[in-house]
Amino acid sequence: MKMSTFVQLLFMSAMLAAGGTGCKRDPALSELNRLKENAIKKGFDVDEQRVELALSKWQNGRLDSEPILLCAELAKPIGMETKDLAFYIFDEDKDIVGFGIVEEYVDANGLSTTLTEKYDTVGNGPYPPDEAVQAFVFQVQIRNAGQRKDVQQWNEYLEAKSRDVEAGRELPPVGKAWHIRPPIWISIPEPNRVDVYVYVYDRQGHKSERIGVSNSIPVP
Repeated sequence: MKMSTFVQLLFMSAMLAAGGTGCKRDPALSELNRLKENAIKKGFDVDEQRVELALSKWQNGRLDSEPILLCAELAKPIGMETKDLAFYIFDEDKDIVGFGIVEEYVDANGLSTTLTEKYDTVGNGPYPPDEAVQAFVFQVQIRNAGQRKDVQQWNEYLEAKSRDVEAGRELPPVGKAWHIRPPIWISIPEPNRVDVYVYVYDRQGHKSERIGVSNSIPVP
């Protein structure tokens, strides 16, 4: 089975991190150079120009707050039925708080429509939490019958989560479970039917450029 782009990248990141910092004095520089090499030699869905931009910002001697989204992929973990949306970002001040999904549809008559949904969550991420190059993983639901984000459910979830944070809770209250995160909906990209893009945004309101989502999930 072909290993997905993101899984390959994340696996190599974990191996590098496990080697400790003694041989990697600048983790962000090492990661960006590795991503650039992979983009050139292995054809990963990482745009070389975006990596070059991140490298220039990392080496310019000042703090650049605007995030850069380097790659994004839909994947199915091996041996599991769940689906994940995963991406790599470059963000020097490490304050990503959410992401957006933009889907552009073309119907049988050639008419175009666009759907945009924002999700105020960082999912299973960032990894690592204290570096400028970070990975994020979100368990998602595939949009196959016009499903939409449930705004009310998300508002209630975020309000409850905020109360937990303000209360300084590290464990759920006695006899209760953590609040269940509502679904994140996304379509599988299909040529001539739907193009899917994502972007990230941070606590200060900066937003990355949107990029196309690659897909390693077979279309039914």
